[in-house]
Amino acid sequence: MKFKPEQIVLAGLSMTGSNKPSEMECVEKADNDYTVTYVRSSDSKKFSYDCAIEGNQVRWFGKDIGGWNENNRVYFENVSDELRMELHNWGKLIIKKTFKVTDF
Repeated sequence: MKFKPEQIVLAGLSMTGSNKPSEMECVEKADNDYTVTYVRSSDSKKFSYDCAIEGNQVRWFGKDIGGWNENNRVYFENVSDELRMELHNWGKLIIKKTFKVTDF
């Protein structure tokens, strides 16, 4: 199964924090441009990020980070019934995670 772009964006952004994809909302603004919103469970603060899929990367822009996040890179591979994600910080692999359809 191929994952929808909205699922890829949610999984990508979830790699950077403690929220699960199912706890976030994704709305498509234009072709491959999305807005993701969520409430952080630890303090109930609401966050909103503009996200984009560029090739095999998920990128995000937020006012709290002052623009496009250039330090962290999330790479993905859509394989059969799995969505494989990797978070890199300054080129160093930080975490790998595999998502299933049931994670959304």
